[in-house]
Amino acid sequence: MNPKVRALIDESLSLPYGKSRKDLAGRAVREADVLGDNDSRFGARYEFVRAAVFSGFGEEAFAPFTWCLAAFEEDPSRYDPWRVVWMYKWMAVRLYKHASISRQQIADTLDKFENFFRDLGLSQRPVLMQRIRNEIHTGGDVGNVESWFEKFLDEPRDQYSDCAVCEQIFSVWVRFQLGDTKRAFYDGFQLLGTERKCIEVPTFTYSMLLTEAIKSDDKRAARLAERGYPLARENPLFSTAIATYLEWSAANGSADVVSRMWSEHFRWFLDT
Repeated sequence: MNPKVRALIDESLSLPYGKSRKDLAGRAVREADVLGDNDSRFGARYEFVRAAVFSGFGEEAFAPFTWCLAAFEEDPSRYDPWRVVWMYKWMAVRLYKHASISRQQIADTLDKFENFFRDLGLSQRPVLMQRIRNEIHTGGDVGNVESWFEKFLDEPRDQYSDCAVCEQIFSVWVRFQLGDTKRAFYDGFQLLGTERKCIEVPTFTYSMLLTEAIKSDDKRAARLAERGYPLARENPLFSTAIATYLEWSAANGSADVVSRMWSEHFRWFLDT
């Protein structure tokens, strides 16, 4: 990789996830394009995709991901398949959020996603996760969700599966969507009682449980809001979680609290 591009990437990696990290990775992409070095162009785009996704700017990552996928398909021996696999997973989970992508395009993309994993001999767990997410978020067939969820639970893990704690919180979310509320609450609070964490967990765990607690008027909602909000307040990735805390505070907190939260985070909703 070109030293100038490497230096920009290293500088971006020194920053926490957020707009500054994403923008610096974008500078690395532009520098690599000027140089015309495909290894640098691929490496910079990978870091941009990762920074954009985990900073709450997922839609900006579609174009650079598409470039990386095309480069890999043209010369698979040149690029790291591990990076392509993870980018594919990060982008597949965001398909339903992209207003310009139709349900048929989502289905076609997920079929390609499945074939990509199968051709590499990888577990289908990530593919099944994305099929379930997109089916739920686009108002699809509950029967498909139930069938895919059973297959997901039976499918063996491998090194390219999502982290175990992400899969656990995914299972909790699916059980909520399927109406298995008692089991979902139990599993969710059990997960909160462990030290297991990743970039998204337990932050999303708290907001997910709070969302469901609000629906069922569960008395544990106040504790979830109190403990969950501080985890979400630093990263735009968690803008949906912040929306949940705003909803809770508007119904149960003071006007001053809501005003402070809105002042701190309203820019996230405009940017992401």
